[in-house]
Amino acid sequence: MNKLKGKENIASLFESGKRLSEYPLRLYYKKADELAFGVSVGKRRFPLAVDRNKIKRLLRVGVKKHLSKPLENYECHHFHIMVMFIGNATPKMSELDVVFKTLAIELKKLLI
Repeated sequence: MNKLKGKENIASLFESGKRLSEYPLRLYYKKADELAFGVSVGKRRFPLAVDRNKIKRLLRVGVKKHLSKPLENYECHHFHIMVMFIGNATPKMSELDVVFKTLAIELKKLLI
């Protein structure tokens, strides 16, 4: 999976992409030419960069672990994905695993 880069790609993802929510995550996705993802954590909720970076690392691991395999199976369809953390407290990886599993199941249902 590639990194989601460029203002145009990210803006079009938020404007015309679809959204799934499972607290504390929100996932935006859209069909695209390549498979790419990005993660985001709000600066207002986590003013310290150390906390934001830790959550981003956890999100990247979750995306690679739970979402990359289902999406790579759809070789004819590539997607841009943005995962946003909308919670107020620093999560544990075990909590995020459960949320990512449910998001992966919902995403599979929508793609089939």
